[in-house]
Amino acid sequence: MPLFRRLLIALVVLLSLASSAVLHGAEPKNQVLLRVWLLPLKESRGISDRANWAIVQRFMELHPEIKLEGFRGITAPGLDQEVGPLLAMAGGVAPDVLYVNFRISDSYIQQKFLYPLDEYVDKDKPLQAGIYKSIWPVIKREGHVWAIPYQTYVMALAYRKDLFRAAGLDPERPPKNWDELYNYAERLTIPEKGQYGMAVFSGPHAAWWFIDFLWSAGGDAVRQEKDGTWKAVFNDQAAVSALKFYQKLGRNRWSRGGKTYKGVAYRDTQYNDLWLLGKIAMTFTYLNDQMMATVNPNLVGIAPMPQGPTGKRGNELNCAMMGINATTKDKRVRDAAWEYIRFWASDEAIRIRCKYFVESGLARFIAPKYLRQYGYTQYLKDVPKGWEATLNEAMRSGRPEPYGHNCENIYAEMTPPLDTVWLTDNVNYQAELDKAVKHCNEKLMGIVAPRVMQFRRRVAGVVVVFLLLLFTLVFRYVIKSFSRDYEGQDSIVGSAKSKRANLKRNLFAFLIMAPALISVALWAYYPLARGSLMAFQDYKIIAGAKWVGLDNFSEVLFTPQVWKAFWNSFQFMLWMLGLGFFTPIILAMMLHEIPRGKVLYRTLYYLPAVTTGLVIMFLWKFFYNPSPAGLLNRMLEQINTSLLVHLNSAAAWMHLPMKIPLIEPQSWLGDPKLAMLCVVLPIIWAHVGPGCIIYLAALKGIPEDVYEAADLDGAGVLHKIRHITIPFLRPLIIINFVGAFISAFRSFDFIFVMTGGGPMYATHVAGLEIWYNAFLYLKFGYAVAMAWLLGSLLVGFTVFQLRILSKLQFKTAGA
Repeated sequence: MPLFRRLLIALVVLLSLASSAVLHGAEPKNQVLLRVWLLPLKESRGISDRANWAIVQRFMELHPEIKLEGFRGITAPGLDQEVGPLLAMAGGVAPDVLYVNFRISDSYIQQKFLYPLDEYVDKDKPLQAGIYKSIWPVIKREGHVWAIPYQTYVMALAYRKDLFRAAGLDPERPPKNWDELYNYAERLTIPEKGQYGMAVFSGPHAAWWFIDFLWSAGGDAVRQEKDGTWKAVFNDQAAVSALKFYQKLGRNRWSRGGKTYKGVAYRDTQYNDLWLLGKIAMTFTYLNDQMMATVNPNLVGIAPMPQGPTGKRGNELNCAMMGINATTKDKRVRDAAWEYIRFWASDEAIRIRCKYFVESGLARFIAPKYLRQYGYTQYLKDVPKGWEATLNEAMRSGRPEPYGHNCENIYAEMTPPLDTVWLTDNVNYQAELDKAVKHCNEKLMGIVAPRVMQFRRRVAGVVVVFLLLLFTLVFRYVIKSFSRDYEGQDSIVGSAKSKRANLKRNLFAFLIMAPALISVALWAYYPLARGSLMAFQDYKIIAGAKWVGLDNFSEVLFTPQVWKAFWNSFQFMLWMLGLGFFTPIILAMMLHEIPRGKVLYRTLYYLPAVTTGLVIMFLWKFFYNPSPAGLLNRMLEQINTSLLVHLNSAAAWMHLPMKIPLIEPQSWLGDPKLAMLCVVLPIIWAHVGPGCIIYLAALKGIPEDVYEAADLDGAGVLHKIRHITIPFLRPLIIINFVGAFISAFRSFDFIFVMTGGGPMYATHVAGLEIWYNAFLYLKFGYAVAMAWLLGSLLVGFTVFQLRILSKLQFKTAGA
C-alpha cells in the first residue's frame, strides 16, 4: 500500500476520533461511578420512560464527572419496586440510589438502609418549599430526612366512556357516591360477555384498593399513639361499613332478563388485561401531579373517588422517592447520588418532562399548573374536561399510604376479612375485623401483654429443647446405621491383611470424594450452621443482629397463619402424591403396552415439560377465568344446558319429585375449596411426561421372558403388574417417592405465581410463609425459626428414607 494512502487513512481515523470526542465529550479521568435503581433506558418506548431518559441525558450533560450505571436486580411478580431493592440489600449488591415508597419507608429506616440527608436538605430551601406539607411526616422521622420525593401520585376512578354509552350512562357524569358506583356497575355488568362493572384488586395485598373505601367511610388502617407507637385500627364502624360495601360489589344478587346474577366486580390481579380489552368498565388508577395520565381521553374518563356514606372522600396519596444507600461509604459517591436525586426533584426536571410531552404532541396530559408555569398556555384548551378538577380534588382528599411500623405488610394483614366477605354471605363483620386487627397488632406492631409473652417463651423453650434432642437422636441414628453396615461388610472380609487392603481402598475413595464433600460442607452445612443462629436473633442486614432469645420461636408457634401454612403444605403434598406420583407410573405402563405410535404419544406427553413454567401457569389462569365467559365455566354452562336441563325436564315429565340444581360458574382460584386442586393440576399436567419417560426406560429393563413365562402360567394383566412390574420398579419408585415427598412439602413457586397464597390463605404453604418473611419483610429470625420447625416435621420421613437407602444395592445390568 502506498505511503500516501496509509497517511490518508490514519488522518481519517484521527479526525473520526476527534469528532467523536467533541460530540460525546472526553471521559474525565476521575469520573465517579454511580449505580442507580431502575435507571431509565434509552431504548424505552413509553412516552413517560422516554421523558425520563431525557432527564437523565440532561443530568449527564451537566455532570460529566458522574458515570451512571443502571441496576435492576431480582424481582418478584407484581412487587418489582418493593421486593427488588430488599433482595439487593439482602445480597449486598444494592445500588447507591434506592427507590423508596411510603409503605416500605419505615423498614428501610429501621434496617438502616438509608443515609440521612440532613446535610444536603438543610441548606436547600427551594427543595424544602417544593415538598407538599402532607409528605413531610413520611420523609422526616427520628429527626432526619431519609428520602426525597420527585413525583406525587393520587388514586382516582377511571372509567370506560364507550361502555358507559353502551349502557345508556352519561360518560360526562361519573358516579359521585357509593350508591351510584354500585348502580353504575350493575348496569355495566354483562356476564354473558365476560364484562364487569368494575375491578377490585386481588391477591395477598387485596386491601391496597380497599383502603380507599375505608378512608371514604371515615376510618383508617393504622394510627400513631402519643407515645410514638403504632396501632392497627381498621375495626371500627367505618371499617364495617366499608367491608359491607366491598361484599356488596362481589356477592349481591341481582336480576336481568329473568336471570339472576351474583356480584358486579372482577377480583383478580390480572384485571388490567380485561380493562385493556374493554371487559371492565371502572377501575382505580393513579394520577400524577405532573403528567396526570397517559390514557386516551376520548375512551377513558377520570373522576374523583366516590364519596362514602358520610359524604367523605378518601384516596391514597403516594410518592416515588429516592434515597442514598447507607452502605455507600465513599463521600464522592454520596455527593454524586445527592446531585442525581436533587436533579430529579428540581424544577428543571419537571420542565424537561413537560417540554418532551409538548414536543411529542401530548401537552393535554400535562397538569395545567405546569402548562401555565412554563408558558404553554396555548395548550390549556386541549386538557381533557374535568381532569384538572379531579387532580386537585384527589390531592385535597389524599391520605398518605400507611407508613408506620412494619406497614410494608399492612395490606396482607387487612386482606383476610376481604377474602371472607367475598366468598361468604353470612359474615360477622365486626368479629372478622377484630380478629384481623388483633393479629396485626401482635405480628406487625409487636403489641403482646408481658404475661402472655412470658408464657409463650416458656412453651418455645420446651419446643427448642425437644428439637435439639430430636435432631441429635436422628444424627446419632444415621451415623450408627451406616457404621453398622460398614462394620458388617468389614467383618465378612475377616483377615487383618484384607482389612488393611480395604482401608487403603476406602482411603483412596475418600480422597476422590474429598472435593465434593468439602464443597457440600462449605456451601450447604456451614451456611446452615451459621444461619441457624438467626433463629435466636433479630437479624438486620446492616443494622446488625440483636439477641432475642426464644422470641422468634414463640412468635412462630403462636401465629395461626403458620399452622395454617403447615396444614396447607400437608394438603398440597397429599394432592401431589395422590394425583402426581402414581399418574406417570400408570401412563408409562399404558404407553409400554400400546402396539403403535409409541414415539408420537411419548412426544405429546412430554411437550408440556419443554414449555416455560410461567407460560403454563398463565395458560391455566386463563382456563380458570372466573367469569361466565371463562373456558372451564363455559364447559359447565354446556353441561347445564345439554345435560342437567334435559334431566330436569325428563324428571318433570315423569312427575318425579326431584330437581337437579344447575351448576353455577365457579371462581376456581378464588374459591378456597377449589384453589389447592386448581394449583396442583397444572403442575401434574406439566410434569407427568418426564416422569413417564423415566418409568418407560425402567420398564425396558424387565426381561420379556419373565412376562412370557407368566403368560404360559395363565397370569392376567393385574397379576403381572402386581408380581412382576411393581417388584422390578420398586427401587425406582421408592427413590422417586422420597424425592416427590420432600419436594411437594417444600414447593411453593407455582402457588406464588397463581394465587400468592390466597384466597383466605387456602394455598398459603409453609415455603411461601418462609419466603415472604425472609425476603419481602426481612424477618430472617422468624423465617429461620419456622424453617427449623418445618425440618422437624420432615425428620421422621428422612430417617425412613435413610434406612431404605442404606439397604438398597445397585448393580450393573451385567451383574
